[in-house]
Amino acid sequence: MCANKGGKLERAEECFADSDLNFLIPIAVGMVLGFLIILVFVSYIIGRRKSRTGYQSV
Repeated sequence: MCANKGGKLERAEECFADSDLNFLIPIAVGMVLGFLIILVFVSYIIGRRKSRTGYQSV
């Protein structure tokens, strides 16, 4: 229940704190962090593969 300006409780209404937005923000942040971790891992693997060229002739 949300309190009105007088401080008394009224019938049940959806408060801003009950909205779905509060659940979407942590999910979006987690997905972005997961994507960045995967991107760094793939870049590391590609970088290691390219550095294994061995001895080069002069």
